[in-house]
Amino acid sequence: MEPSESSKTVPFTDARVRRTLACERGRPYTIWWDENTRGLGLKVTAPGRRKFIFDGRINGKTFRMDLGDVSTLTLGDAQTKARLYRTKIDEGIDPRHYLAIEAAEAAKKATALSPTEVEPQKIVTVREAWNAYLVDQKLHASPKYYDDHVSLASAGGERRKRSKLLTKAGPLAALMPLPLTELKATCVAQWLTTESKTRPTSTHYSYRLLRAFVRWCNDDDQKDTFGVLIPDNACSSKTVLRVVPKTKPKLGDALERGMLKAWFDYVRQIKNPMIRAYLQCLLLTGARRGELGSLKWDAVDFEWRSLTIRDKIEGERVIPMTPHVRELLLELKNAHAKAPKVVKLLRGSDGEDAGPEANRLTWVFASASADAGALVEPRIAHDKALKAAGLPHITLHGLRRSFLSLSNWCEAPAGVAAQLMGHRPSAVAEKHYQRRELDFLRQWHDRIERWILNEASIEQPAAQGAPKVAATA
Repeated sequence: MEPSESSKTVPFTDARVRRTLACERGRPYTIWWDENTRGLGLKVTAPGRRKFIFDGRINGKTFRMDLGDVSTLTLGDAQTKARLYRTKIDEGIDPRHYLAIEAAEAAKKATALSPTEVEPQKIVTVREAWNAYLVDQKLHASPKYYDDHVSLASAGGERRKRSKLLTKAGPLAALMPLPLTELKATCVAQWLTTESKTRPTSTHYSYRLLRAFVRWCNDDDQKDTFGVLIPDNACSSKTVLRVVPKTKPKLGDALERGMLKAWFDYVRQIKNPMIRAYLQCLLLTGARRGELGSLKWDAVDFEWRSLTIRDKIEGERVIPMTPHVRELLLELKNAHAKAPKVVKLLRGSDGEDAGPEANRLTWVFASASADAGALVEPRIAHDKALKAAGLPHITLHGLRRSFLSLSNWCEAPAGVAAQLMGHRPSAVAEKHYQRRELDFLRQWHDRIERWILNEASIEQPAAQGAPKVAATA
Protein backbone atom coordinates (compact mmCIF):
# COMPACT_ATOMS: atom_id res chain seq x y z
CA MET A 1 0.00 0.00 0.00
CA GLU A 2 1.37 3.41 -0.93
CA PRO A 3 1.73 6.09 1.76
CA SER A 4 -0.99 8.27 0.20
CA GLU A 5 -3.37 5.37 -0.29
CA SER A 6 -6.50 5.08 1.85
CA SER A 7 -8.68 1.96 1.88
CA LYS A 8 -11.86 0.78 3.58
CA THR A 9 -14.06 -2.32 3.39
CA VAL A 10 -17.82 -2.21 2.73
CA PRO A 11 -20.37 -4.46 1.02
CA PHE A 12 -20.56 -3.47 -2.65
CA THR A 13 -23.87 -2.56 -4.29
CA ASP A 14 -24.54 -1.01 -7.69
CA ALA A 15 -25.54 2.31 -6.11
CA ARG A 16 -22.46 2.47 -3.91
CA VAL A 17 -20.11 1.54 -6.73
CA ARG A 18 -21.54 4.09 -9.17
CA ARG A 19 -22.35 7.03 -6.86
CA THR A 20 -21.96 6.74 -3.08
CA LEU A 21 -18.35 5.64 -2.58
CA ALA A 22 -16.08 8.65 -3.04
CA CYS A 23 -12.46 9.69 -2.70
CA GLU A 24 -11.49 11.00 0.73
CA ARG A 25 -10.66 14.68 0.90
CA GLY A 26 -6.98 15.50 0.63
CA ARG A 27 -6.01 12.18 -0.99
CA PRO A 28 -5.29 11.46 -4.68
CA TYR A 29 -7.43 8.34 -4.52
CA THR A 30 -9.22 5.97 -2.16
CA ILE A 31 -9.62 2.22 -2.53
CA TRP A 32 -12.80 0.56 -1.27
CA TRP A 33 -12.78 -3.23 -0.83
CA ASP A 34 -15.78 -5.49 -1.31
CA GLU A 35 -16.69 -7.20 1.93
CA ASN A 36 -18.30 -10.11 0.07
CA THR A 37 -15.65 -10.76 -2.63
CA ARG A 38 -12.08 -11.29 -1.54
CA GLY A 39 -9.57 -9.25 -3.50
CA LEU A 40 -12.11 -7.08 -5.35
CA GLY A 41 -11.67 -3.35 -4.92
CA LEU A 42 -12.96 -0.06 -6.31
CA LYS A 43 -10.40 2.69 -6.91
CA VAL A 44 -11.95 6.16 -6.82
CA THR A 45 -9.67 9.05 -7.82
CA ALA A 46 -10.03 12.68 -6.77
CA PRO A 47 -11.27 13.73 -10.25
CA GLY A 48 -14.02 11.11 -9.91
CA ARG A 49 -12.83 8.20 -12.07
CA ARG A 50 -13.99 4.79 -10.84
CA LYS A 51 -12.50 1.44 -11.80
CA PHE A 52 -12.51 -2.10 -10.43
CA ILE A 53 -9.21 -3.63 -9.32
CA PHE A 54 -8.12 -7.01 -8.01
CA ASP A 55 -5.42 -7.64 -5.41
CA GLY A 56 -3.79 -11.04 -4.99
CA ARG A 57 -0.74 -12.78 -3.63
CA ILE A 58 1.11 -15.71 -5.23
CA ASN A 59 4.57 -17.17 -4.65
CA GLY A 60 5.01 -14.77 -1.74
CA LYS A 61 4.53 -11.66 -3.90
CA THR A 62 1.53 -9.33 -4.08
CA PHE A 63 0.18 -7.93 -7.33
CA ARG A 64 -2.66 -5.70 -8.49
CA MET A 65 -4.70 -5.94 -11.69
CA ASP A 66 -7.09 -3.48 -13.34
CA LEU A 67 -10.40 -5.17 -14.14
CA GLY A 68 -12.12 -2.32 -15.94
CA ASP A 69 -13.93 0.99 -15.59
CA VAL A 70 -17.28 1.09 -13.80
CA SER A 71 -18.85 2.57 -16.92
CA THR A 72 -17.96 -0.52 -18.98
CA LEU A 73 -18.01 -3.31 -16.37
CA THR A 74 -20.93 -4.21 -14.14
CA LEU A 75 -20.51 -5.12 -10.47
CA GLY A 76 -21.64 -8.68 -11.15
CA ASP A 77 -19.07 -9.17 -13.90
CA ALA A 78 -16.30 -7.71 -11.69
CA GLN A 79 -17.23 -10.08 -8.85
CA THR A 80 -17.21 -13.03 -11.25
CA LYS A 81 -13.74 -12.10 -12.50
CA ALA A 82 -12.42 -11.66 -8.97
CA ARG A 83 -13.75 -15.07 -7.89
CA LEU A 84 -12.22 -16.69 -11.00
CA TYR A 85 -8.81 -15.13 -10.28
CA ARG A 86 -9.04 -16.19 -6.64
CA THR A 87 -9.71 -19.77 -7.77
CA LYS A 88 -6.67 -19.66 -10.07
CA ILE A 89 -4.48 -18.43 -7.20
CA ASP A 90 -5.71 -21.28 -4.99
CA GLU A 91 -4.69 -23.65 -7.80
CA GLY A 92 -1.21 -22.11 -7.88
CA ILE A 93 -1.79 -20.29 -11.19
CA ASP A 94 -0.93 -16.61 -11.63
CA PRO A 95 -4.06 -14.90 -13.06
CA ARG A 96 -1.86 -12.72 -15.27
CA HIS A 97 -0.35 -15.82 -16.85
CA TYR A 98 -3.84 -17.29 -17.20
CA LEU A 99 -4.95 -14.22 -19.17
CA ALA A 100 -1.83 -14.46 -21.35
CA ILE A 101 -2.68 -18.07 -22.20
CA GLU A 102 -6.22 -17.04 -23.09
CA ALA A 103 -4.84 -14.32 -25.38
CA ALA A 104 -2.50 -16.84 -26.99
CA GLU A 105 -5.37 -19.28 -27.55
CA ALA A 106 -7.44 -16.51 -29.10
CA ALA A 107 -4.57 -15.66 -31.45
CA LYS A 108 -4.20 -19.35 -32.29
CA LYS A 109 -7.86 -19.61 -33.23
CA ALA A 110 -7.56 -16.48 -35.35
CA THR A 111 -4.77 -18.02 -37.42
CA ALA A 112 -7.09 -20.92 -38.27
CA LEU A 113 -9.53 -18.56 -40.05
CA SER A 114 -9.45 -17.67 -43.70
CA PRO A 115 -6.91 -15.06 -44.93
CA THR A 116 -9.58 -12.39 -45.10
CA GLU A 117 -10.63 -13.09 -41.52
CA VAL A 118 -7.11 -13.24 -40.08
CA GLU A 119 -6.32 -9.64 -41.01
CA PRO A 120 -8.17 -7.91 -38.12
CA GLN A 121 -6.92 -10.34 -35.44
CA LYS A 122 -5.61 -9.01 -32.11
CA ILE A 123 -1.96 -7.97 -32.16
CA VAL A 124 0.06 -10.17 -29.79
CA THR A 125 2.68 -8.23 -27.83
CA VAL A 126 5.98 -9.55 -26.57
CA ARG A 127 4.63 -9.29 -23.02
CA GLU A 128 1.66 -11.55 -23.77
CA ALA A 129 3.86 -14.16 -25.43
CA TRP A 130 6.42 -13.83 -22.64
CA ASN A 131 3.76 -14.51 -20.00
CA ALA A 132 2.70 -17.64 -21.89
CA TYR A 133 6.37 -18.62 -22.02
CA LEU A 134 6.61 -18.15 -18.24
CA VAL A 135 3.85 -20.69 -17.72
CA ASP A 136 5.94 -23.24 -19.61
CA GLN A 137 9.07 -22.24 -17.67
CA LYS A 138 7.22 -22.66 -14.37
CA LEU A 139 6.74 -26.34 -15.17
CA HIS A 140 10.23 -27.16 -16.46
CA ALA A 141 12.73 -24.60 -15.15
CA SER A 142 14.29 -24.25 -11.71
CA PRO A 143 12.76 -21.63 -9.35
CA LYS A 144 15.87 -19.43 -9.67
CA TYR A 145 15.80 -19.54 -13.47
CA TYR A 146 12.08 -18.78 -13.48
CA ASP A 147 12.53 -15.82 -11.12
CA ASP A 148 15.25 -14.45 -13.42
CA HIS A 149 12.73 -14.41 -16.29
CA VAL A 150 10.25 -12.49 -14.14
CA SER A 151 12.68 -9.92 -12.71
CA LEU A 152 14.58 -9.17 -15.93
CA ALA A 153 11.29 -8.45 -17.75
CA SER A 154 9.59 -6.56 -14.90
CA ALA A 155 8.47 -2.99 -15.48
CA GLY A 156 9.79 -1.87 -12.08
CA GLY A 157 8.23 0.79 -9.91
CA GLU A 158 7.39 -1.61 -7.06
CA ARG A 159 8.44 -0.99 -3.49
CA ARG A 160 11.46 -3.03 -2.42
CA LYS A 161 11.03 -5.49 0.45
CA ARG A 162 13.84 -4.08 2.58
CA SER A 163 13.97 -0.48 1.39
CA LYS A 164 11.76 2.50 0.68
CA LEU A 165 13.22 2.73 -2.83
CA LEU A 166 11.36 1.46 -5.87
CA THR A 167 12.61 -1.34 -8.10
CA LYS A 168 14.11 -0.50 -11.49
CA ALA A 169 12.84 -1.83 -14.79
CA GLY A 170 14.63 -4.95 -16.02
CA PRO A 171 16.66 -4.92 -19.26
CA LEU A 172 13.92 -6.81 -21.14
CA ALA A 173 11.17 -4.39 -20.05
CA ALA A 174 11.81 -2.12 -23.05
CA LEU A 175 10.87 -4.93 -25.45
CA MET A 176 7.71 -6.07 -23.67
CA PRO A 177 5.19 -3.52 -25.12
CA LEU A 178 6.29 -4.20 -28.73
CA PRO A 179 4.23 -6.35 -31.08
CA LEU A 180 5.92 -9.64 -31.86
CA THR A 181 6.11 -8.61 -35.49
CA GLU A 182 8.51 -5.79 -34.47
CA LEU A 183 10.95 -8.15 -32.75
CA LYS A 184 13.44 -8.11 -35.61
CA ALA A 185 17.23 -8.18 -35.74
CA THR A 186 17.50 -4.38 -36.06
CA CYS A 187 15.24 -3.90 -33.02
CA VAL A 188 17.19 -6.39 -30.89
CA ALA A 189 20.52 -4.83 -31.94
CA GLN A 190 19.32 -1.37 -30.97
CA TRP A 191 18.06 -2.68 -27.62
CA LEU A 192 21.42 -4.35 -26.91
CA THR A 193 23.33 -1.19 -27.78
CA THR A 194 21.23 0.92 -25.41
CA GLU A 195 21.09 -1.44 -22.42
CA SER A 196 24.73 -2.55 -22.53
CA LYS A 197 25.90 1.02 -21.85
CA THR A 198 24.71 0.90 -18.25
CA ARG A 199 24.41 -2.81 -17.35
CA PRO A 200 26.37 -5.05 -19.75
CA THR A 201 26.37 -8.20 -17.61
CA SER A 202 22.61 -8.35 -17.01
CA THR A 203 22.00 -7.34 -20.63
CA HIS A 204 24.13 -10.26 -21.82
CA TYR A 205 22.13 -12.64 -19.60
CA SER A 206 18.84 -11.09 -20.78
CA TYR A 207 19.91 -11.61 -24.38
CA ARG A 208 20.39 -15.33 -23.71
CA LEU A 209 16.90 -15.54 -22.19
CA LEU A 210 15.45 -13.65 -25.15
CA ARG A 211 17.19 -15.98 -27.59
CA ALA A 212 15.67 -19.03 -25.84
CA PHE A 213 12.26 -17.31 -25.88
CA VAL A 214 12.45 -16.77 -29.65
CA ARG A 215 13.37 -20.42 -30.17
CA TRP A 216 10.39 -21.43 -28.03
CA CYS A 217 8.06 -19.26 -30.09
CA ASN A 218 9.35 -20.89 -33.28
CA ASP A 219 8.94 -24.45 -32.01
CA ASP A 220 6.44 -26.65 -33.78
CA ASP A 221 4.20 -26.65 -30.68
CA GLN A 222 3.97 -22.83 -30.72
CA LYS A 223 4.40 -22.17 -34.42
CA ASP A 224 0.70 -21.78 -35.09
CA THR A 225 0.53 -19.04 -32.48
CA PHE A 226 3.88 -17.24 -32.46
CA GLY A 227 6.26 -18.83 -34.96
CA VAL A 228 5.04 -16.92 -38.02
CA LEU A 229 5.45 -13.60 -36.21
CA ILE A 230 9.15 -13.63 -35.21
CA PRO A 231 11.94 -13.75 -37.82
CA ASP A 232 14.26 -16.71 -37.35
CA ASN A 233 17.36 -14.49 -37.25
CA ALA A 234 15.98 -12.01 -34.69
CA CYS A 235 18.73 -12.95 -32.21
CA SER A 236 21.29 -14.64 -34.44
CA SER A 237 22.04 -12.23 -37.27
CA LYS A 238 25.48 -10.65 -37.60
CA THR A 239 23.98 -7.27 -36.78
CA VAL A 240 22.93 -8.59 -33.38
CA LEU A 241 25.98 -10.72 -32.59
CA ARG A 242 28.31 -7.76 -33.16
CA VAL A 243 26.71 -5.74 -30.34
CA VAL A 244 26.17 -8.49 -27.73
CA PRO A 245 28.16 -7.23 -24.70
CA LYS A 246 31.15 -9.30 -23.71
CA THR A 247 31.28 -10.45 -20.10
CA LYS A 248 34.50 -10.81 -18.14
CA PRO A 249 35.03 -12.91 -15.00
CA LYS A 250 35.48 -10.97 -11.75
CA LEU A 251 38.94 -12.29 -11.00
CA GLY A 252 39.55 -9.63 -8.36
CA ASP A 253 36.38 -10.52 -6.45
CA ALA A 254 38.03 -12.86 -3.94
CA LEU A 255 39.78 -12.84 -0.59
CA GLU A 256 43.56 -12.91 -0.70
CA ARG A 257 45.84 -14.57 1.85
CA GLY A 258 46.60 -11.36 3.70
CA MET A 259 42.91 -10.46 4.05
CA LEU A 260 41.85 -13.60 5.91
CA LYS A 261 42.60 -12.46 9.48
CA ALA A 262 40.76 -9.15 9.10
CA TRP A 263 37.84 -10.86 7.37
CA PHE A 264 37.37 -13.49 10.10
CA ASP A 265 37.88 -10.94 12.91
CA TYR A 266 35.01 -8.74 11.73
CA VAL A 267 32.68 -11.44 10.38
CA ARG A 268 32.83 -13.20 13.75
CA GLN A 269 31.64 -9.95 15.37
CA ILE A 270 28.35 -9.97 13.42
CA LYS A 271 25.56 -10.12 16.02
CA ASN A 272 23.22 -12.36 14.02
CA PRO A 273 24.45 -15.94 14.71
CA MET A 274 22.83 -17.28 11.51
CA ILE A 275 24.63 -14.80 9.25
CA ARG A 276 27.86 -15.13 11.23
CA ALA A 277 27.91 -18.91 10.73
CA TYR A 278 26.59 -18.76 7.17
CA LEU A 279 29.39 -16.50 5.89
CA GLN A 280 32.13 -18.61 7.47
CA CYS A 281 30.61 -21.83 6.09
CA LEU A 282 30.28 -20.22 2.67
CA LEU A 283 34.02 -19.53 2.56
CA LEU A 284 35.09 -22.87 4.06
CA THR A 285 32.88 -25.09 1.85
CA GLY A 286 33.09 -23.22 -1.47
CA ALA A 287 29.36 -23.82 -1.97
CA ARG A 288 27.07 -21.57 -3.98
CA ARG A 289 25.10 -19.16 -1.81
CA GLY A 290 21.75 -20.79 -2.68
CA GLU A 291 23.06 -24.29 -2.09
CA LEU A 292 24.18 -23.47 1.43
CA GLY A 293 21.16 -21.28 2.16
CA SER A 294 18.77 -24.15 1.36
CA LEU A 295 20.58 -26.63 3.64
CA LYS A 296 18.23 -28.51 6.00
CA TRP A 297 19.00 -30.29 9.22
CA ASP A 298 18.07 -33.69 7.81
CA ALA A 299 20.94 -33.25 5.32
CA VAL A 300 23.50 -32.68 8.11
CA ASP A 301 25.19 -35.82 9.45
CA PHE A 302 27.23 -35.03 12.57
CA GLU A 303 28.21 -38.66 13.14
CA TRP A 304 29.79 -39.18 9.74
CA ARG A 305 30.75 -35.53 9.30
CA SER A 306 29.04 -34.96 5.96
CA LEU A 307 26.69 -32.47 4.31
CA THR A 308 24.25 -33.33 1.53
CA ILE A 309 23.68 -30.09 -0.32
CA ARG A 310 21.70 -29.19 -3.41
CA ASP A 311 23.73 -29.12 -6.62
CA LYS A 312 22.65 -27.29 -9.76
CA ILE A 313 24.58 -29.77 -11.95
CA GLU A 314 23.90 -33.20 -10.41
CA GLY A 315 20.89 -32.37 -8.22
CA GLU A 316 22.78 -32.96 -4.97
CA ARG A 317 26.29 -33.78 -3.79
CA VAL A 318 27.81 -35.00 -0.53
CA ILE A 319 30.80 -33.11 0.86
CA PRO A 320 32.77 -33.50 4.11
CA MET A 321 31.88 -31.48 7.18
CA THR A 322 35.15 -29.91 8.27
CA PRO A 323 35.85 -29.47 12.02
CA HIS A 324 35.26 -25.70 12.17
CA VAL A 325 32.09 -25.91 10.06
CA ARG A 326 30.88 -28.75 12.29
CA GLU A 327 31.45 -26.61 15.39
CA LEU A 328 29.51 -23.71 13.86
CA LEU A 329 26.56 -25.95 12.96
CA LEU A 330 26.52 -27.58 16.40
CA GLU A 331 26.24 -24.13 17.98
CA LEU A 332 23.24 -23.36 15.78
CA LYS A 333 21.69 -26.76 16.54
CA ASN A 334 22.01 -26.31 20.29
CA ALA A 335 20.76 -22.71 20.08
CA HIS A 336 17.70 -23.96 18.18
CA ALA A 337 17.00 -26.63 20.74
CA LYS A 338 17.34 -24.41 23.82
CA ALA A 339 15.51 -21.29 22.63
CA PRO A 340 12.07 -20.98 24.35
CA LYS A 341 10.55 -19.47 21.20
CA VAL A 342 11.73 -22.43 19.19
CA VAL A 343 10.18 -24.93 21.61
CA LYS A 344 6.93 -22.97 21.46
CA LEU A 345 6.96 -23.19 17.68
CA LEU A 346 7.68 -26.90 17.72
CA ARG A 347 4.79 -27.59 20.08
CA GLY A 348 1.59 -25.56 20.13
CA SER A 349 -0.30 -24.63 23.27
CA ASP A 350 -2.13 -27.97 23.14
CA GLY A 351 1.04 -29.95 22.47
CA GLU A 352 0.11 -30.38 18.82
CA ASP A 353 2.21 -29.51 15.79
CA ALA A 354 2.48 -25.74 15.34
CA GLY A 355 1.93 -25.93 11.60
CA PRO A 356 3.81 -24.04 8.85
CA GLU A 357 5.74 -21.84 11.28
CA ALA A 358 7.53 -24.91 12.64
CA ASN A 359 8.91 -25.50 9.15
CA ARG A 360 11.41 -22.72 9.82
CA LEU A 361 13.17 -25.12 12.16
CA THR A 362 13.96 -27.48 9.28
CA TRP A 363 16.40 -24.92 7.83
CA VAL A 364 19.96 -24.80 9.16
CA PHE A 365 20.19 -21.06 8.47
CA ALA A 366 16.68 -20.05 9.49
CA SER A 367 15.19 -16.56 9.41
CA ALA A 368 12.20 -15.27 11.34
CA SER A 369 11.51 -12.51 8.81
CA ALA A 370 11.77 -14.47 5.53
CA ASP A 371 8.54 -15.85 4.04
CA ALA A 372 10.18 -19.19 3.20
CA GLY A 373 11.77 -19.45 6.63
CA ALA A 374 15.37 -19.65 5.37
CA LEU A 375 18.03 -16.93 5.36
CA VAL A 376 17.67 -14.85 2.19
CA GLU A 377 19.85 -11.74 2.32
CA PRO A 378 23.10 -11.77 4.34
CA ARG A 379 24.82 -9.26 2.06
CA ILE A 380 24.10 -6.18 4.18
CA ALA A 381 25.85 -7.59 7.24
CA HIS A 382 28.73 -8.86 5.09
CA ASP A 383 29.20 -5.49 3.41
CA LYS A 384 29.29 -3.75 6.80
CA ALA A 385 31.92 -6.20 8.06
CA LEU A 386 34.07 -5.62 4.96
CA LYS A 387 33.82 -1.86 5.38
CA ALA A 388 34.71 -2.04 9.07
CA ALA A 389 37.71 -4.27 8.28
CA GLY A 390 38.91 -1.89 5.57
CA LEU A 391 38.65 -4.61 2.90
CA PRO A 392 37.53 -4.10 -0.72
CA HIS A 393 34.00 -5.06 -1.71
CA ILE A 394 33.65 -8.83 -2.13
CA THR A 395 30.41 -10.49 -3.17
CA LEU A 396 29.04 -13.69 -1.65
CA HIS A 397 29.99 -15.49 -4.85
CA GLY A 398 33.45 -14.00 -4.37
CA LEU A 399 33.78 -16.14 -1.22
CA ARG A 400 33.26 -19.19 -3.43
CA ARG A 401 36.04 -17.96 -5.73
CA SER A 402 38.18 -17.44 -2.62
CA PHE A 403 37.85 -21.09 -1.63
CA LEU A 404 39.23 -22.25 -4.98
CA SER A 405 42.11 -19.77 -5.08
CA LEU A 406 43.10 -20.37 -1.44
CA SER A 407 43.06 -24.15 -1.92
CA ASN A 408 46.03 -23.73 -4.28
CA TRP A 409 48.21 -22.76 -1.30
CA CYS A 410 47.68 -26.27 0.06
CA GLU A 411 48.58 -27.78 -3.30
CA ALA A 412 45.22 -29.55 -3.33
CA PRO A 413 44.48 -31.39 -6.59
CA ALA A 414 42.32 -29.30 -8.91
CA GLY A 415 39.83 -32.14 -9.26
CA VAL A 416 39.33 -32.30 -5.48
CA ALA A 417 38.44 -28.61 -5.20
CA ALA A 418 36.17 -28.88 -8.24
CA GLN A 419 34.30 -31.86 -6.78
CA LEU A 420 33.89 -30.11 -3.41
CA MET A 421 32.50 -27.02 -5.15
CA GLY A 422 30.23 -28.90 -7.54
CA HIS A 423 31.94 -27.86 -10.77
CA ARG A 424 31.07 -29.81 -13.87
CA PRO A 425 33.87 -32.31 -14.79
CA SER A 426 35.96 -30.89 -17.64
CA ALA A 427 38.03 -33.89 -18.71
CA VAL A 428 37.22 -37.40 -19.92
CA ALA A 429 38.94 -39.01 -16.94
CA GLU A 430 37.00 -36.81 -14.52
CA LYS A 431 33.69 -37.58 -16.23
CA HIS A 432 33.96 -41.31 -16.66
CA TYR A 433 36.78 -42.76 -14.52
CA GLN A 434 37.74 -40.65 -11.53
CA ARG A 435 35.69 -41.21 -8.37
CA ARG A 436 36.89 -39.77 -5.07
CA GLU A 437 35.40 -41.19 -1.91
CA LEU A 438 34.23 -38.97 0.91
CA ASP A 439 37.16 -39.92 3.17
CA PHE A 440 39.63 -38.95 0.45
CA LEU A 441 37.89 -35.59 0.00
CA ARG A 442 37.80 -35.10 3.76
CA GLN A 443 41.57 -35.26 4.25
CA TRP A 444 42.08 -32.53 1.65
CA HIS A 445 39.11 -30.45 2.78
CA ASP A 446 40.30 -30.53 6.41
CA ARG A 447 43.76 -29.48 5.24
CA ILE A 448 42.34 -26.53 3.25
CA GLU A 449 40.29 -25.37 6.23
CA ARG A 450 43.29 -25.76 8.58
CA TRP A 451 45.43 -23.54 6.34
CA ILE A 452 42.73 -20.85 6.03
CA LEU A 453 42.10 -20.79 9.79
CA ASN A 454 45.83 -20.71 10.52
CA GLU A 455 46.18 -17.61 8.33
CA ALA A 456 43.31 -16.05 10.34
CA SER A 457 45.01 -16.99 13.66
CA ILE A 458 42.17 -19.36 14.55
CA GLU A 459 42.83 -22.81 15.92
CA GLN A 460 41.03 -25.59 14.07
CA PRO A 461 38.93 -27.79 16.40
CA ALA A 462 39.96 -31.40 16.74
CA ALA A 463 38.16 -33.84 14.45
CA GLN A 464 36.36 -36.00 17.02
CA GLY A 465 33.12 -37.90 17.44
CA ALA A 466 29.89 -36.03 17.58
CA PRO A 467 28.97 -34.71 21.06
CA LYS A 468 25.40 -34.93 22.27
CA VAL A 469 23.03 -32.31 20.99
CA ALA A 470 20.44 -30.78 23.30
CA ALA A 471 17.02 -32.39 22.91
CA THR A 472 14.07 -30.38 21.61
CA ALA A 473 11.33 -32.20 23.51
